[in-house]
Amino acid sequence: MIIYRSKFLEVNYLELQHLMHFMFTEYASHMDKQGLYHEVLNFTGYRLHKRSRKFLWDLRPVEHLVDETFFEWLFQYIFPKIASFNATAIGFIVNEPARYEKVLRVIRLFGKREIKVMFDDNPEILMQNLKAS
Repeated sequence: MIIYRSKFLEVNYLELQHLMHFMFTEYASHMDKQGLYHEVLNFTGYRLHKRSRKFLWDLRPVEHLVDETFFEWLFQYIFPKIASFNATAIGFIVNEPARYEKVLRVIRLFGKREIKVMFDDNPEILMQNLKAS
């Protein structure tokens, strides 16, 4: 099943999972250099529907490893690498949304495009908010 197709790129669900795994592996390597990472991460993400530019990612399995530094790293180094997904909104399912109040809610890529970032512990509400954004 193809979940993303552009002039240059075709991505199926498995490839997207591998990309997300790569993203976390990169972060793991970054954390490992600081002596903070000692755990294998499992992370999944998907589009709301086939042509959607909105993504929903479940951070609950790895939330104990995620902090503000992670999001700074994510926004600075990883999102530009996957900018070809043309995301307009990204929702993270988390156990404690209040932990992420300091994280930017809107990030800018390449100075022009904006991506809205949301956190919630209720996947259904998060999906509704993503669809409405």
